[in-house]
Amino acid sequence: MKSTESKTSQILKSVEKALFPVLDKENNNILLAFSAGADSTVLLDVLFRLKDKLKITTTAAYFNHCLRKKDEIEKEINIAKNNCYIRNILFFTGEDNEGIIDKFSRRDGIEAAARRARYCFLNDLAQKNNCKYIAVAHNLEDNCETIIMRFFQGSGPEGLKGIGEKYGNIIRPLINVKKSDIFEYLEENKIEFSHDSTNAENDYLRNKIRKDLIPAIKKVFPGYEKALFSLAGKMTNADSIIDEKLSEKIEWEKKGSALVTEYDKFASLPEYLKIKAIYSAFNITEDSGERLPYKFLKPLFSKKSGKKSHIILKGHNYTLEREGKSLFWKRDIENIKKNSYYFKIEPEKEYELPVISDGNNKKIYIYSEVVKKAECAKNDLWIPVEKLTFDIYIRNRNEGDFIVFGYGKKSIKKLFLEMEIERYFRDLIPIICNNEEILAVWGSVFNYSNRVSKLILDTDNNNNIDVLLFKSKFS
Repeated sequence: MKSTESKTSQILKSVEKALFPVLDKENNNILLAFSAGADSTVLLDVLFRLKDKLKITTTAAYFNHCLRKKDEIEKEINIAKNNCYIRNILFFTGEDNEGIIDKFSRRDGIEAAARRARYCFLNDLAQKNNCKYIAVAHNLEDNCETIIMRFFQGSGPEGLKGIGEKYGNIIRPLINVKKSDIFEYLEENKIEFSHDSTNAENDYLRNKIRKDLIPAIKKVFPGYEKALFSLAGKMTNADSIIDEKLSEKIEWEKKGSALVTEYDKFASLPEYLKIKAIYSAFNITEDSGERLPYKFLKPLFSKKSGKKSHIILKGHNYTLEREGKSLFWKRDIENIKKNSYYFKIEPEKEYELPVISDGNNKKIYIYSEVVKKAECAKNDLWIPVEKLTFDIYIRNRNEGDFIVFGYGKKSIKKLFLEMEIERYFRDLIPIICNNEEILAVWGSVFNYSNRVSKLILDTDNNNNIDVLLFKSKFS
């Protein structure tokens, strides 16, 4: 039997080896998803032991899914608190205050909804505490279970690769450590941990795989673990070749809050490469732990459409949409409030737009002030004071709106299409008007261009004239 020092040293070396390639010299702050269970407790202790050698700082976060008895959760949190206290590790707790689990469990299942809520909490906390990495304590057996589960769910090479050591800002330092070694580590070092009662239940898919399917597989294929990891290695190689071929055909470019590529090139791809292209876009934009189910992608297999503008996929908070020769992958902004707004503008007075710009609940304020024309930057929106013969207002667009340019009038709807304003922002872009006509489109609030009516174009080259300058800010 190996000594305590040998076993502890073995896991320390494994974690150090896993962390070394991913750590950043400038920011080695790690947020640990800490359930107080066996796996995450070992990872907490290992990160603590390695803190000086690897120059890392660990913060621990416990998420209450509110799916178990209150007294069990309270006991678990106390164990978590104590383990953090004796190691002088900052500890946070959170729960599903936004109702994410209830909202998504009917559509995605309770496990997926709980994971979504957990990662929303972890990502938000990581950002607030300047943590570059989120460490989760998946182990070698978890990887086996995942490969088996994905095999029977019909995954392709990308799924049969198993769980990687790193995915985005998620790191898994224990992914090559056996569960039996984890329990030995805890015993050897006399570390207290919590037992999750739901691990003994058969209500969840992973528990059924662990308790029913794996023992049956083990009877027929005693060496199934080695075979699975051999498969995972082969699938990793195959997937890298597929990705290389895909990169020669499709390149996603950032445009506003969307990703865009050429529609015709995408439409000419074989079915599987279309799927891979969408997964590549999804991996760029996703940060909440959400997964994109294969069945969601089935409409990709339909015949190439001749329509210049149509939605190909919509769901799971994403939209794949063709607009002319371009294909847009867009993350839906769930929190946008489509309230209309209408403000009479008074210089120096702030107005809050009744919209939310993104998932971070940022508020947008608009205001104006009278300044000299010389003080305005090239891309600022301003109106010569001498042109302001009526009261002016700011509102969102209305049906039938148009703006007058030097060559004639143009509908706001058509103008927004030409400006390539994303669908989600078209009802949010501020329109500046008086009682009779539209004076300007204030696109720069959402990082688009401004468009000004010929009715207020300045022909005076005098930079000393007074102008009303429009400004916006986020908070």
